[in-house]
Amino acid sequence: MLSLLGKIKVDAEALRQAEERLRAVWNYEEPDSIPLIIDAPIPKEWPVFAYSEEFKDMRKMLINQLASVYVHSKIKDDAMLTIRANYGVGIIPSSFGCEIVLKGDNMPWPQPILRDAEEAYALRLPDLRTSGLCGRVLETMEFYEESLRVAGLDEYVHVYLADTQGPLDLAFILRGVDFYKDLFTKRKAVHRLLDVVTEAYIEFSKLMKDVIGEPYDEGYHMMIRMAEGGVRICEDVAVNLSPEAYLEFSKPYNERAFEPFRGGYIHFCGKGHHILRHVLETKWLRGLNLGNPEFYDVSHLMELLSEHKICLIGWPLRYDREKGFTQSVREFLDGLGIRTGIIVRAQASGINEARRIISKWRSLFR
Repeated sequence: MLSLLGKIKVDAEALRQAEERLRAVWNYEEPDSIPLIIDAPIPKEWPVFAYSEEFKDMRKMLINQLASVYVHSKIKDDAMLTIRANYGVGIIPSSFGCEIVLKGDNMPWPQPILRDAEEAYALRLPDLRTSGLCGRVLETMEFYEESLRVAGLDEYVHVYLADTQGPLDLAFILRGVDFYKDLFTKRKAVHRLLDVVTEAYIEFSKLMKDVIGEPYDEGYHMMIRMAEGGVRICEDVAVNLSPEAYLEFSKPYNERAFEPFRGGYIHFCGKGHHILRHVLETKWLRGLNLGNPEFYDVSHLMELLSEHKICLIGWPLRYDREKGFTQSVREFLDGLGIRTGIIVRAQASGINEARRIISKWRSLFR
């Protein structure tokens, strides 16, 4: 099975140039072209295993993770070649005792363990080297590192941190939907819970970085290069909070989680206009990824983000077929008002179309 790694052929120079572009926009410097990452279907010659098999077998997980690497190595777009231990959102919650439920080929889901908010006072930081799924994650990352080394790919393919979520989401997972009620009725207990999960987030992130030999203050994450800032915070719960609740229960804990890594980026889904200003004022924030970009205007976003030198990650490139690719992209670029601070993402029907898109894209910057 692992002989498949020999099929991955890396263009080292193309990858170096892509990394330079990503570093540049992260630091609000103007690159030779704005980075474009193109998603394309996995070719039939690369096997894909059902998630129920992947979850139980780290070799199959590695092959599934490398499918994207195989595609991007052929396209030669601006994606970094990255893989992770793919055990879902419940990795850290499982260390506290959350049961992980796996149904069919769906991603695993953790069950809440706190029946009452006051139970947070009894929580202690678990041994994140061995508890729950954490031990398996670290073992999987070590296996990835060794497999890449043997295949001669360790210089080009980067293992990135497993899904750590973020303080707010971790607290929600441990408590369940009653967490929202607790914000009004058990505020001190909520803060205690957030204290504990923030420490778990920090410590497990450090453990994973130690395994892969990645500096705390920079890193790779899901096809991007973070030139400064070493972690991602996911907080989908945040859009359900008022601005006042966000300032009390999310922002300070995100800042605490970011500090040992000198920052990173935040991801959330949904309409977050009411909290966006507070998100952008988060100390150490270097990047923003929106799960529902269709709710936002990119020109307005770039105006806001550029004030704080925050990189917009994975903005979808859409083009009008009647206008054509070139005209549509020119209008998109003109609307940005800036030629840095953004990583763009596009869809292609196959590798050949992806190559044509990246060629046309780069020609517009010459």
